[in-house]
Amino acid sequence: MAVGKSEIEAKIIGINPRSVREALKNSGAAYIGKFRMRMILFSMKGHGSSRINLRLRTDGKSTYLTLKDWDLKNRKSPYEYETKVMDFKAGAAILARLFGKPAYTEKTREIYRLGSSEIVIDKYADLPYYMEIEAPSEREVMKTYRAIGKPGKVFGNFPTGKLYEHYGVDRKKHGRELEWKLEKLLKA
Repeated sequence: MAVGKSEIEAKIIGINPRSVREALKNSGAAYIGKFRMRMILFSMKGHGSSRINLRLRTDGKSTYLTLKDWDLKNRKSPYEYETKVMDFKAGAAILARLFGKPAYTEKTREIYRLGSSEIVIDKYADLPYYMEIEAPSEREVMKTYRAIGKPGKVFGNFPTGKLYEHYGVDRKKHGRELEWKLEKLLKA
C-alpha cells in the first residue's frame, strides 16, 4: 500500500481455506507465500469521529509501521499511511516508550495475487479462517470475489476487532495468552 491512500478491501468470513486455495489455483492466482505475522497494536481516538490504529508488523523478513485512520461515519475505507522499518524489536521499544504498553498478536497469513488484487487467507489462534481481498477499487474487489467463486460471506472493510465481536471472542484473552511474548520483545 502506498503512503497516504484509502485502503480498499473486504473481509470474507465463513470460508473453507482448502476450497479457497483450490479456487485461487484454478483462477490462476499467483501464490506469494505463507508467513507468520507478529504485530503490536495501539488504538487511540483521532480527530472528530475518527479512530486511529497504529500497527507495527513483521513477517520475519520485512517490518512495516502502519497508521490506519478509521472514520466510520464518513468513509467506508480507512486512510492508511505505511512505511518500512528496519528493526521490529527496536520499533516496538520506541513505540512502547511513546504510547505505553501495546497489544500484541500473531497470525498466519497466506498471500496470493490475482490481477491487481491481493488476496490473503488469515488465521488467528482464536478466530476462524477468513480472507481479505484488497484492490484499487471496490468494483475490482467484487470482481475478484466473483472470479474465485464467491466463497464465504462478505463481512466488509472493518478493523479485525469487529471479527472478534462478530464471533463473540474475547480479544483481550488472546492478548493475555501472548503476554509473555510481548514482555520478551520489549525486554531491553
